[in-house]
Amino acid sequence: MIRTRDFPILKHRKFLLTRLKYRRKMKGVLSWGEAEERSLKIRNRLTTNWPPVSRGDEEVVFCIPLIGRERAPDWNVVCQLLARTLGSLVHQSNTKWRAIVCSQDEPEAMPPDERITYLPFIAKTGETGKNDSAAKIHQIIEHIKRHGPTSGYAFRLDADDVPHRDLVDYILRDNNGRGYLLDQGYMLDSDMHHGRALGHRSLFPLRIENNTFFKNCGSCLAVFFDKRGTGIGMVLADNLLCEKHTRLAEVSVLAALDLAFVPFPAMCYMIRHGQNDYPGRRTPPVLAPKYWKEIETGFPAIYSQS
Repeated sequence: MIRTRDFPILKHRKFLLTRLKYRRKMKGVLSWGEAEERSLKIRNRLTTNWPPVSRGDEEVVFCIPLIGRERAPDWNVVCQLLARTLGSLVHQSNTKWRAIVCSQDEPEAMPPDERITYLPFIAKTGETGKNDSAAKIHQIIEHIKRHGPTSGYAFRLDADDVPHRDLVDYILRDNNGRGYLLDQGYMLDSDMHHGRALGHRSLFPLRIENNTFFKNCGSCLAVFFDKRGTGIGMVLADNLLCEKHTRLAEVSVLAALDLAFVPFPAMCYMIRHGQNDYPGRRTPPVLAPKYWKEIETGFPAIYSQS
């Protein structure tokens, strides 16, 4: 006989359905681990000030961890990619945003914009390993707690990806006071010829969806924060910005966050430029002309360099 106390996952049917829908592999569908426990802790911590209330003067704060010069395959290319990413923020249709870049080394050629801050990374004991991205995100969050806006949305953005020019505007106009998950976007090869449109392709509720944007790219999550006395503080940013992007859908459901999808392709995931690749990565197919027309309109920083 199956008992729910032996399988806690069975207590959360919506979570199980979400996991079945978005898991790349069926292995571990009934597993229960640290991520699930963290989700329940988030849920418990939010009971007193949930749902949060937005007040209309929020900003989007982009949290950008940047690889250090010593570990970068080519520091000049890293700086060029970051300049393009920051340039796409400068040209956002809504100007209510900030960007915080955290790295061991200050990058060259950052746009001269007062909304962009360089934050020197100070490694703590035990944080000197190969991947220090999470530590940099946590340092950015601590900076927001001290110097950031009172309320807004913290958005983790990889230093080579490019947001849609209307992303900030949509988040702040819709302003749901919880957060947003990007399910649509583009994967673009560095040759600006090959790529893939990422989004939902399922015809049935339980069909596994590997093509959604958040399953492929980490630049996919914005979470609400409110530092007022009656607000939720930085709980969501503290606990979710470093979560694996492949698990965000199921973790957010388990934490009862009700994150919303942005209803258009909102990010370009840039690949095969030599700075973020994994061995054996294949060239995607040729991107259809209709998608390039959308990219020309929504991502002028990408199109202008193609």
